Amino acid sequence: RTDHPKQQVAKALTMVKTYEMLYDNLFLSRGLAAISLNNAVEKIFEYHCEGLAGKARPALIVTGGENIKFEKSDYLFHYMNELMANSFEHAFLATSDPAITIAVKYVKPIYSITYKDNGPGLPVHREETIPGKGLWYIRAYATQNLRGNLEVSNDNGTEYKLTFNENLI
Repeated sequence: RTDHPKQQVAKALTMVKTYEMLYDNLFLSRGLAAISLNNAVEKIFEYHCEGLAGKARPALIVTGGENIKFEKSDYLFHYMNELMANSFEHAFLATSDPAITIAVKYVKPIYSITYKDNGPGLPVHREETIPGKGLWYIRAYATQNLRGNLEVSNDNGTEYKLTFNENLI
């Protein structure tokens, strides 16, 4: 499926606005030094909620990550933003009680981030049959930019398990 040019422009503007918001609200006064993972997740979530236009607002449950500062924030922003964009665009269309659950674990230097939505899940073999950019971006941010391992499962929604070593980025 190829997006109509107007849809492509709208998505590009959404990304620009998201990154403007993130830079305005999340970076510390010393520049791009570090961010709070929970603060970043909440800001990205709030941004995506702005476009709901009468739809049910998803629940957001975040465990762990309260005191974690992440030094190479751009890659993680891109990854988390793309996950949420996909959930808001695809997962919650037929769900009356949408929810996102994120679990963050950090045992220096290893991060483990599990993201799950309660949508219908990905169609079987989606990567091979439907040319979607969202999943491609998610995999690229996880495996190329963060140099991590990404596992995607499709049980009662879609779950992404990312594990990466901060020393390898």
